[in-house]
Amino acid sequence: MNLTILAKQRFKVTDEVKKWAENKFSKLDKFFKEDAVARICLLKEKNDKIRGEVTINSAGMLYRAETTHEDPLVAIDNLERTITRQLARHKTRLEKSLRDSTLAVATIDDTVEPIREEREFKIVRNKHFDVKPMSPEEAILQMNLLEHNFFLFKEAKSMRYALVYKRNAGDYGLIEI
Repeated sequence: MNLTILAKQRFKVTDEVKKWAENKFSKLDKFFKEDAVARICLLKEKNDKIRGEVTINSAGMLYRAETTHEDPLVAIDNLERTITRQLARHKTRLEKSLRDSTLAVATIDDTVEPIREEREFKIVRNKHFDVKPMSPEEAILQMNLLEHNFFLFKEAKSMRYALVYKRNAGDYGLIEI
């Protein structure tokens, strides 16, 4: 797995932090093909806590985790633990993908406690609405009025679909489709 460690906002990646992250995430190599890319971003927040984010991209599948802690080494531990739980939770789906050669030949470690697999995705509500052209700012206002966390709309300038969403940090994100 190709591992990249980035530091932002007053945080410096020391050799100790880099070695720790490489050691922790090398344990996940057995689950992914060699072309998997892991990107760890560490940044210092206003309260001097370290926020860690990791995104692993392997054959079109994305795995993402986020954590906050005072110690960057503990933050990295938590990131690795969260990704491992995601892998365990999706064990059945991963094994199916494995057969389709999406992942490298590996099995989920049996020491990880299995988590109940959802066998059926139950849709409990179906809504229909017309997608109207608007600016991202208008879409955010509409999303807030509806008290939703995301809102799909057609961008007025390009007439392409886009999605605005509320991020955990309280600001907003835009995905252009």
